[in-house]
Amino acid sequence: MAEGLKPGATQRPKNELDKKGQPIGHGVYLTPDIDVAEGFASKFSYRGGVFKVVAQVRIKPDAIKVLTKPENYWIVNDPKDIRV
Repeated sequence: MAEGLKPGATQRPKNELDKKGQPIGHGVYLTPDIDVAEGFASKFSYRGGVFKVVAQVRIKPDAIKVLTKPENYWIVNDPKDIRV
């Protein structure tokens, strides 16, 4: 991950509002819910085992925009506010 995180190709409408009434804009989607994160993780095989990987990250608190629905989805507009 030398290049850092990047916003995905699939984005919700940029004019949708977060819980504070601010536009969510374009950004990196994250979640505080491990079960949600695991649902997005792809399985891979390694030395006879099957695994999924989920990264734990640190986020600048004021950079988090909480979506209204589902509430366990966050958007961070600037990837520089995320540390893996």
